[in-house]
Amino acid sequence: MPNRVQSVQMNRFSLLLISMLFGCVRSASYSKDSPDVGDTGAGVLDVEIPEFAVSGAGATTVLEPGPDCENPTARMDSEFVHNAGTGDWQDQFVPWEDLTAGRGWGVVVADFNGDKMLDVFLPNLGEDEIFVGDGTGHFVRVDGAIPWSTRDDQDVDTTGAAGTDVDGDGDVDLYLANRGLDRLLLNQGDGTFVDATASSGLGDTINDSISAAWGHLDDDGLPDLFVSTYRIGDFPVDDLAEGRNMVGDSNRLYRNLGDGRFEDISDTLHRSALDGLSFVAGWHDLDRDGDSDLLIVNDVGSLAEPNQVLRNNDGVLEDMGLRTSLGRPMYGMGMGVGDVNGDLVPEFLFSSWDELLWMESDENGGWFENSLNRGITSSWEEQHLGWGVELADLDNDRSLDALVPFGTLIMSEIEKAFFSVGYGLFNPDEQANMAFMATEDGFEDRAVEQGLDDYAMSRVMLPVDLNRDGWLDIVHRSLDYPGSISMAQCGTAGWLQVSMADHAPNTLGLGVRVDAVLYGADGTAIQQATRTVQSGSTGVSSSGPHSVHMGLGDAVWVDLSVHWLDGEVTHIQGVRPSQFVEIRRS
Repeated sequence: MPNRVQSVQMNRFSLLLISMLFGCVRSASYSKDSPDVGDTGAGVLDVEIPEFAVSGAGATTVLEPGPDCENPTARMDSEFVHNAGTGDWQDQFVPWEDLTAGRGWGVVVADFNGDKMLDVFLPNLGEDEIFVGDGTGHFVRVDGAIPWSTRDDQDVDTTGAAGTDVDGDGDVDLYLANRGLDRLLLNQGDGTFVDATASSGLGDTINDSISAAWGHLDDDGLPDLFVSTYRIGDFPVDDLAEGRNMVGDSNRLYRNLGDGRFEDISDTLHRSALDGLSFVAGWHDLDRDGDSDLLIVNDVGSLAEPNQVLRNNDGVLEDMGLRTSLGRPMYGMGMGVGDVNGDLVPEFLFSSWDELLWMESDENGGWFENSLNRGITSSWEEQHLGWGVELADLDNDRSLDALVPFGTLIMSEIEKAFFSVGYGLFNPDEQANMAFMATEDGFEDRAVEQGLDDYAMSRVMLPVDLNRDGWLDIVHRSLDYPGSISMAQCGTAGWLQVSMADHAPNTLGLGVRVDAVLYGADGTAIQQATRTVQSGSTGVSSSGPHSVHMGLGDAVWVDLSVHWLDGEVTHIQGVRPSQFVEIRRS
């Protein structure tokens, strides 16, 4: 991995161009004790800090300083306080008697009731649950928030979910990815939901749905939907033993028609994009042309369909086939996404069975596998089956880290024997999670030091800032324990949390990208970064809030470029560290 200086050198020309967009800067002197600069750790500063200004596409920007860290030295002793959820959080519905694989994996963290505090939706085998947060890590369960219609059918269990503003009214709605009939729940504006499945055109097929991903197939601002499915029924060991490939339940692609209805346009996709045993898919701009392409991660790729890469060409998804290295066969289960090498193109971390694949962007619009060189590996003595991978800056040092939950897969003895004898793949009962922290040369697993190496049947480790202190906490989901929380201890490094509201109906900024240039104590650009607002496009079975988090380390200020869905760009200069930034299109 290039160090920060090397990354800046490689991108000096692009940084210069971005900086020129903001014009001249006004000289000012600030000390680290100045409340509007924040404690950068750089001592007394005497640099040219640009005056805050907004240019380009019209937007209203609201800045809210984050809280001071009252005890930053506590982080030296313990980076996380575990199982810290209080209130009703400890009293969750957990059906201990049934650990069937493929059910109750995910989590959705979003502001459901509009109070700017994050709430939590937990999909479960039976009764789905919503917990309302007060911004401190305290959660209260809201009975009746989820309509009874989602619980009436005993043959339907919720595996995962994804939330976004489906109908353009400004609140977060939910799509439930079920084993059985999926469901669409519309938010009434207060964090309670009504079942709109029957009138929407969704949820009319019985499938083993695992994940849902909201994104933009076209430029109408209405969120479209891709649903990743696996397979209902017994694992076809006999078919595989005789050389017949597996076919999963059909994935689905839906176009949002804007009147509460969705059109199933799955038949516009090649069969290879529909037939795989798919755990997760993501809407990501792979070719940097301004629209969202689709990447599908598939299990048992050598025995079924490999990963699928679909390029968005004016609203039509075209099969890239073998034209990209991302479409490789693997036991794909989870997907982490983020720009790590500073070229503004995403890297991908795929979790698999006895394999973690780090796909790094090159200079030619492609990717190459670079796992071992970056330190992304396991001893494969304890960790075998990785799940919902996430990339995020856990220590706010300007470098993305990687969370990889591991957990056993519930299998019959025949299935275990098939994979262990035939393929050398093992599935022990206890498998520890991993937390890869970025270093100058790559990554180093520090899960043990951070207390994140639990041995539950883990599926999800979702990084979110639950208490609005600028430091990412972690929400855990596993099959054999209630959902749990690891609250981050705050420190002195800077950060930004940015939310973006585009023109209606894209009220939550889904798919909007923000590029940042970070400046150091001597006034020079030290790094560039990019983030995109997503829902369900990373990890597995889950989605987070419609905001982006950036660790700033000791950067003194940041210039932002917001790329809206229609191609217009808003430039914001002179943003100070440790703030919540709300950018609303005018």
